[in-house]
Amino acid sequence: MLLHPLICERSQDAIAGLPTELRAGLAGHWRRRASSERRIGQGFAAIAPRLRAAGVSAELVGRCEAAAAEEAEHAGLCRQLAGLYAGVEAPEGEPAVLEVPTFGTGDERLEVALLIVGTCCINETLATAYIAACLAASTVACAREANRLHLREEIGHGRLGWALLASPWCGPGLREALTPCLPGMLAANVPLWLRADPCLPPAGVPGFGQPGDAAVRATIERAVQEVVLPGFSHVGLACAWPGRG
Repeated sequence: MLLHPLICERSQDAIAGLPTELRAGLAGHWRRRASSERRIGQGFAAIAPRLRAAGVSAELVGRCEAAAAEEAEHAGLCRQLAGLYAGVEAPEGEPAVLEVPTFGTGDERLEVALLIVGTCCINETLATAYIAACLAASTVACAREANRLHLREEIGHGRLGWALLASPWCGPGLREALTPCLPGMLAANVPLWLRADPCLPPAGVPGFGQPGDAAVRATIERAVQEVVLPGFSHVGLACAWPGRG
């Protein structure tokens, strides 16, 4: 998954008109995003065999394996954007050693469910809201197309988590065990989305698909209240979150 050369060409004048410091910031943002997407892909790849071993349906295991490949493609797209802004191709870099979180429950089914809750129901669902906001702000061709391509698949990655929680695999006993864990999962993950972008000015660069820090925080807080919490309720998991992680 890469931008078509014509999209890149149509964006060159807008990119060339950016101040040098802002171009460097956008390049840094996309390098950071590339690293994140690569780690997420590794995470999905590590989770898939555990889903299979835990008796999750072949369809959902297949979705997890597909998500791993798609996130690797997203990393390549992010590197391409970094290269456009930097003016030189962004190197892939050495893969970081991935440490899949453990929760110390002593119950593999619960461990797997918590991994999916954190990865999909929380993070990928919030990523969908974030990327949708980026797409809505974008006016430059490369930003619009990159966010469109990314959003198209990110939606499915969030749905994987909700599908698992709604499936027969997640029965009443597992739901009962999950419920008291949810506030801690939100507390561990939501604040990561509320942090200021270290590469860009607080106002962001909206036309290039980067809303400002305040706009991103509002988007994330709204997504928690209007998507994540109702999602948990829909699958029979009661959870409250006061906001502002």
